[in-house]
Amino acid sequence: MSEAIHLTIGEKILLHLLNNMEHEEELVVSQEATQHGISTGLGIRQSHVSYDVNILEGKKLLTSSVKHVRHLKRRRKAYFLTQQGYRQAKSIRSKASEIKVKVLDAGRERTMTLDAISRKHGYTLIRLLEACEDSGILDMSDFGERSQRRESDDAIVELIGCLVKAGDVEEATETLLNTRHLLRTAHCRTIIDFTDELIIPGLATRTNLELQLIKAEANIFLGSWDEANRLLQEVVHSSFSDTSLYAEAAYLLGVISYRTGNFDEAISKLIEAHAAADRSGSIVLPNINNLLGILAWEKGDFESALNFYNKALEQFKSFNDLNGIAKAYTNIGILMQENKKLDLALDNYSSCLKLAEKLNDSKTMASIYANLGDVYKEKKMPDQALDYYNKSLDTARTIDFQWQVANALYNIALLSNGTERDRMLAQSTEIFKKLGAQKDVEKINNILE
Repeated sequence: MSEAIHLTIGEKILLHLLNNMEHEEELVVSQEATQHGISTGLGIRQSHVSYDVNILEGKKLLTSSVKHVRHLKRRRKAYFLTQQGYRQAKSIRSKASEIKVKVLDAGRERTMTLDAISRKHGYTLIRLLEACEDSGILDMSDFGERSQRRESDDAIVELIGCLVKAGDVEEATETLLNTRHLLRTAHCRTIIDFTDELIIPGLATRTNLELQLIKAEANIFLGSWDEANRLLQEVVHSSFSDTSLYAEAAYLLGVISYRTGNFDEAISKLIEAHAAADRSGSIVLPNINNLLGILAWEKGDFESALNFYNKALEQFKSFNDLNGIAKAYTNIGILMQENKKLDLALDNYSSCLKLAEKLNDSKTMASIYANLGDVYKEKKMPDQALDYYNKSLDTARTIDFQWQVANALYNIALLSNGTERDRMLAQSTEIFKKLGAQKDVEKINNILE
């Protein structure tokens, strides 16, 4: 019989630091010892980490100091177990190891302790706790694939950092250009640090421009529109003869226009991008069609939107772009939801979520949780809706996806009352204002009036 798993955030932090032991006397420490590293390793939002490490320091279980961090240019505050914290972390690990869960593996079902699973399959206790905390059930086929992909992403980032530090610019650049999916994970800020080291100012080689595109996309992800726009304008002016690069830069400029509410400008940029992508056979073409579908939907033209989405879905499949396929399922789900076909919407969203989990695509997961919340809200199931909105908020905060943080706060506020509702709406408004998302700000102002 499976046992309930209830570890506090503080207990999880102690376990994380025990698994990634660093010593305060060391001059350079790993990213796992920082708040961002703890947040990423545990899959919880950084605000919770910040709150709980202060409590743990107050209890003399942790100590902290500012350190050089491997592969990062700036020093960060790092956290270390005290002797008392080390003893408590070992006690927590000992008790957690004996927790029994139901394991589904190769068609068989059996009950095992987490320690036995860890020894047999080689996964860390923290990863196992994270996977079965809600249900007490561990599906090894699904968990194994997701865990391997996540660990692979961490290893790639570690490799790029080592190459940068060693001065192997060519190999570091090639590795980064071939792993752009990392932009959709918790490594986004680290990627920007890497590009700062690798971009050669004023040099308009194709490699340099590709690095600028990566840095621009990372800044879009973080809501730094001005910096992203500056980088993209440089690429556009330097790559007019390279239709593939030009198409991608024009597309990302269209994304910025869309995100800041300038829909007509976004359509204009996307038409330019579409023409260039068509000529070059660029893999950005389905992304352009996908965003044109979103803009058609925003204007109320559902038929055109569905045509764009279906075209994008087929193109994503032809490129074997799993992230893109997930994106298309999401948008088709939104159209189904708009037409009150809520079960079809759930089917499309669920298909997207399975792909996003398989890819460890936290950005898409944050968005799709919000969409699932919207459907359950329409189905008059507020508890399920609130559960998904909170999952969206937690995931978005973990990866610093600011627009989705604001969107989740807004949706949770609509299901809340009194001062809590007003507080969340104020937080949402503040973030939307910083991002220049004027239409979203107006939406909230209309509610407050």
